[in-house]
Amino acid sequence: MAITMRHGPYNKFDPQKLRTAEIAVVTEGDPHASDGKAIYQCFSPGDVKRMATYEDMVDQIDEAGGDAIDNHIEQKVGTALKACEDATKAAQDAKTNADKAVSSANTAASSADTAAKSANEAAEKALEAVKKCEGLMDNTKVTALEEKMKKVLELLKNVVSTE
Repeated sequence: MAITMRHGPYNKFDPQKLRTAEIAVVTEGDPHASDGKAIYQCFSPGDVKRMATYEDMVDQIDEAGGDAIDNHIEQKVGTALKACEDATKAAQDAKTNADKAVSSANTAASSADTAAKSANEAAEKALEAVKKCEGLMDNTKVTALEEKMKKVLELLKNVVSTE
């Protein structure tokens, strides 16, 4: 029995025409190989497997590894971006709350200032009233007024009686 091996471009490759244990070499145009070249082993007519050379495996591992690395980087960058977005939102919320707190504090300070001014005015009026009432509580002014009225009445009596 002779060993047969077929060869040619991919567009002429027909696995149905191969015989059991036959090898077919695709010399150009194989869409499954990066360089268009491939080797197929026949197990029965129509049942073939593409074999990989060392160079094919290096290319496939590089491609698969690159995809895996790209996917890993994309996942990590996506996670980092999400964390940054969350941190930015939290910082914006904190700033908004701080601005509200400052506004509330300013309003409270203004209200406290107004209340303090009103309290000072009330205290001054109360002090004036206390000063006006001095002597009324212990009757010193009343007594002095009575004494002056008695003198005025005496003087009036004397004036009236001398006329």
